[in-house]
Parts: sequence; structure tokens; C-alpha cells
Amino acid sequence: MEQEVLRQARETLERENVSIEVLRESYSGLCEEYEKLLDETKFLTKVSDKLEAKLSAANDKLADYNKELAKKWI
Repeated sequence: MEQEVLRQARETLERENVSIEVLRESYSGLCEEYEKLLDETKFLTKVSDKLEAKLSAANDKLADYNKELAKKWI
């Protein structure tokens, strides 16, 4: 979808004698798609941050378990 919007915008730019209405329409489409992408990026970043925190906590637990095991073998 995003690729199609970008392609259409580029085609509009390449055309000669484009009316201001057509340019506004094209620009509006780009803005709408950009806003959607920003929202998706924010969402994915939040999910990624949460998963990273869980992974870090799991690694900390594993490190603690390894220390406990090492103590028992000494």
C-alpha cells in the first residue's frame, strides 16, 4: 500500500502542468500514509521495548541461577 502511494506521488511530480488541487490530493495521501506509518512505528517500538525488558529479566534470572549452581559445585 505504501509503495503504491509513493509511486502515485512520484508520478504526479513528474507530470507537467499539474493543478494545485491534484498536488494537494497527492500530498494529502502522502501525509495520511506517513501518519499511519508513524503510528505503527510507535506501536512496534512499545512492543519491542516490552519484549526487550522481559528478555533482560529472563537473562538476569538465568545469571542468578547459574551463580547458584556454581556455588553448589564449588
